[in-house]
Amino acid sequence: MKAAPQQLQLITFDVFGTLIVPRRPIGAVYAECLPEKIPAKEKLAKEIDARFPAAWQRAKTELGEPVSEAAAKKFWARTVALALGEICPAEEIPAVFAAAWTAFGRGENWRVLPGVRAALQALRFLDYRLAALTNADARMRTVLEELQLAPFFEAVFTSTELGAAKRGAAVFKKVAKEMGVAPVDWLHVGDSLEDDVNGALAAGCRAAWLAPQAHFKPKGAWVAADLPALVETVRGAATAHLQHKPNRRAVRNLVADLRGLPDEGRWPKGRRHEDAERSIGDLVLSLAKEIRTEARPVDALRAAWPKLFGTLAEECEPVRIGADGALVVRCVNPVVRQELQFRIRQVLQAVQKIPGCATVRRVIFQL
Repeated sequence: MKAAPQQLQLITFDVFGTLIVPRRPIGAVYAECLPEKIPAKEKLAKEIDARFPAAWQRAKTELGEPVSEAAAKKFWARTVALALGEICPAEEIPAVFAAAWTAFGRGENWRVLPGVRAALQALRFLDYRLAALTNADARMRTVLEELQLAPFFEAVFTSTELGAAKRGAAVFKKVAKEMGVAPVDWLHVGDSLEDDVNGALAAGCRAAWLAPQAHFKPKGAWVAADLPALVETVRGAATAHLQHKPNRRAVRNLVADLRGLPDEGRWPKGRRHEDAERSIGDLVLSLAKEIRTEARPVDALRAAWPKLFGTLAEECEPVRIGADGALVVRCVNPVVRQELQFRIRQVLQAVQKIPGCATVRRVIFQL
């Protein structure tokens, strides 16, 4: 895979199949929603599950990709009806659909794929802006919150709220405008070649296809087996400018120690190395300076934050300053967010006085 350019700012993720999957077979959940009078639900669950792919595809052919909440309900009502067929009396199907709609709107019926949390955490550590972009309805917001994935994201975009699906370039252009980034500075990640990769590339964005058994590489896109594998490529791109610098032995030994590997041995006899007596903390700070040699405005803002807001500073923190001049501030609870929202003009004026922060034009408070 080819390294990304250093200007990469935003990474968005498809949700279903990329971050999460159903905890149980869909047929099992539908079967639990059937009326009590219908027997042999375990057997029916397998039958419903076998029918589901064709039912979903037929509903999509008939109704298209739902791009509104009303359309989403109509789409899934049709899918449920087709999957159940003669298994359930027609007059009972609306109630079954209502129960299934509620069930899949809860986090307990979904599970996070292995390695996803660690991968998102790693990308946050690398200071990328993260967001979710899904061909789904507003229920996915609740699911991400209950699975504790929502805090990783600056925003969650759904096709029903944007009024367009990922398959076309329009939805990507809307998100680019909302997030204040140029398409070339944005990487979209997903498991669908048609929706995620082709849609992103058509809009001028970068794309990464998560395909464990991919037999070809789409032109202009990355391919990775899973999200953790993709993170290694992104991490390599973020530190590519360090490859020409000599890696001091002390730093190499520190990394080896953290990995549980043997170090390179003692210093050469008769020679004192300047790093020999330095603490681990000093080495980490030294390495951090190499990785990021220029001070960022948000760092100066963090340093001044307690003086600006006193005790309230313990309940909120500046996260990042976007290229569009938007300052993102994370709050510990809705009460703090509301208090800051009331004082937004004073907050903005105080922030703009901090060195390097004069370009901040708006403040976004999030939980």
